Order: sequence, then structure tokens, then C-alpha cells
Amino acid sequence: MKNFRIVTMIALLSLTVSACSEEAKNETEQMRDQIESTTKAIGNDIQVSKDKFIANVEDEIEALDKKVAELDQKMGNASDDVQAETQKALDNLNEHKERLERDLDSLKNSTKDNWKILAGNIESGFEDLKVGYNNLLNKMKAG
Repeated sequence: MKNFRIVTMIALLSLTVSACSEEAKNETEQMRDQIESTTKAIGNDIQVSKDKFIANVEDEIEALDKKVAELDQKMGNASDDVQAETQKALDNLNEHKERLERDLDSLKNSTKDNWKILAGNIESGFEDLKVGYNNLLNKMKAG
């Protein structure tokens, strides 16, 4: 974003200072074209980063879903008390995952300016989800 501002300021300054000669007009047009190209390149880099982040989180959620499904299957052999407690924890994990998926949907529709803030929230939420899964796994091993 700083690069964009700097480039924009340079462009405005050069447009203001330029003489009205034909040569100056050509230079100004070339500079404007370069600024537009740079701006598009920066925007494309941001979009690529955003897309990679989204794909990575989706893959991690899918992997965690598989692990949770395995735990759910293993829960069938546990006592009624353990099953009730484990089911409550699984329901809690699923609710948390659903919130994370909604946040991810919001991220997909976010602007280039605010996607990093949303990404930070998603990373934090995903870490909480993993901690919840690990806690449940440890309880099942202990019980």
C-alpha cells in the first residue's frame, strides 16, 4: 500500500511539474502507463497471496475434519459418560469450525485492503480450533 501511495505521489508531482511541451506530454503518458502497470502488478500479488492463504486454510480444515470424523468413530466404544462428554466437545469443535468457514467466506469477498486483518483473525481462530481438537484427543486418550 505504501508503494502505491509513493507511486501515486510521484505521478501527481510529475504531472504538475511537467512542461506543456510534446516531449513532456509523452513522458507523462509513459509514466502514467508505468504507474498503472505497477499498480496492477501490486494488486495481482495481493490477490495471489490471498488465494494461496484461502486454499491453505481450506486444506487444513479438510484435514482436521477427517481427524474429527475418526475421533467420532472411535467414540462408539467409549462409556456413556465419555461419549456424552466427547460428543459435547465434538459439537463445540464443529461450531467453531463453522464460524471459521464463515470467516473464510468473508475473506473470499474482502477487499485487497482489509484481507490481511481478516486473515489474521482466521489464523487465530484456526489455532484455537487445533487446540480444541488436541485437548479432545488428549481427553479421549486419558479416558
